[in-house]
Amino acid sequence: YNGMLHDHARNTDVEAMVKEATADLSNVVETIAGICAVWSLAGLSPDEDSVSIIRPHCCQILSILVLLGLHDGAAISPEGHLIQVKTGQGKSVLLGVLATLLAVKDFDVDCVCYSKYLSSRDEASFAAVFDAFKVRDRVNYDTFNGLAEASINAKGDVRKLTTEVLVDRGEASDLPAPAEREKILLIDEVDVFFSDAFY
Repeated sequence: YNGMLHDHARNTDVEAMVKEATADLSNVVETIAGICAVWSLAGLSPDEDSVSIIRPHCCQILSILVLLGLHDGAAISPEGHLIQVKTGQGKSVLLGVLATLLAVKDFDVDCVCYSKYLSSRDEASFAAVFDAFKVRDRVNYDTFNGLAEASINAKGDVRKLTTEVLVDRGEASDLPAPAEREKILLIDEVDVFFSDAFY
């Protein structure tokens, strides 16, 4: 991370940083470092120096490694991990870096939250990184309800398909092809998801 910041701090050549970060996707730690460097430098104006760069905190990086299952070995195992990050300790950055990494590794990533405002804010704060790594189409930020609606309608608009079959007494239109990539769900504010008030 520090080496990439040093090499690119003056010219902020984002394309070169992305190329360097994705040169060896099997080296997850280097890829994470590259994503963080792009995040740090992407919004930097030419007159700013590297001292004023926002840097990820080591707890955010450790949390990413735990969520990827890298605490148990070298292979990514992202299924079934849960961590607690308190308010103000960088969940947005953690989720943005993690979503970028998983998308670069060919997953479709859904980042969900109870609040449309928070979800939109977090997505906007990482938009430059998603664009730099060309993964915007693989990362989706939404609310719990928005994701549920999208999942229900994943193979077509259920209301329209029902009307075609029942009312028009015909066949449903062509359904879209199944997804080519595995999906990963990242939940922000998981306590809200599991609360009695949510259901």
